[in-house]
Amino acid sequence: MCIRDRAQTELNAYMDDGLVTFKSRDGQYSFRVGGRLAVDGAYYIDDYTDRSSGADLSSARIRIFSKLGSKLDVKFDIDFASGVSIKDAYLRWHTDRAGFLRVGHFAEPFSAENIASTFDYNFINKSATNEAFAPGRALGVSYRHYSNYLWGEGGIFSQKIGKSHSNGDMGWGVTARLLARYTGENWAVHAGGAFSYRIPCLLYTSPSPRDRQKSRMPSSA
Repeated sequence: MCIRDRAQTELNAYMDDGLVTFKSRDGQYSFRVGGRLAVDGAYYIDDYTDRSSGADLSSARIRIFSKLGSKLDVKFDIDFASGVSIKDAYLRWHTDRAGFLRVGHFAEPFSAENIASTFDYNFINKSATNEAFAPGRALGVSYRHYSNYLWGEGGIFSQKIGKSHSNGDMGWGVTARLLARYTGENWAVHAGGAFSYRIPCLLYTSPSPRDRQKSRMPSSA
């Protein structure tokens, strides 16, 4: 049997939730690839205020998911709407059925809205409150635990990708979210909270004597 026939025999190809999926027969390995395109537009009938009508490409993503065995999976999600922006790029290790350890670039566990996929937005975009106060995505490591009554995740994260720091160490932060819930026959209790502690820049490295001397030298005309 040639390699092509063997691959066709060992991998099943199908569409799953809009993604092209390749999956091994034993279910231990899979590879999914897909994309997403979002266009925002508005047309205003001007009255007293002159508003600008137009359209914009808000999201143009390519994403890849891969399952490697029973405990390990990876995800890559890149946005090309305004240049190249890394959304998700992480490695996830499932410690058991109720938790996993994640390392890479992903959304910090600050709020339900902050970690929600764009497929699950209630409106066209996230709320202004979330955009102003939620930490967004960053490089880091976190652990998540979930059950019928408790959901919690916490991690340590670096300074945002693209945020420059000229001197000293890169900043870091700690973010965590805890949720408790109980559901009765005709009632439910839901309570939770989150916090984020950040140090934008740790230490300032003083310039060397040679750098100080260069800064005192007059610039040429």
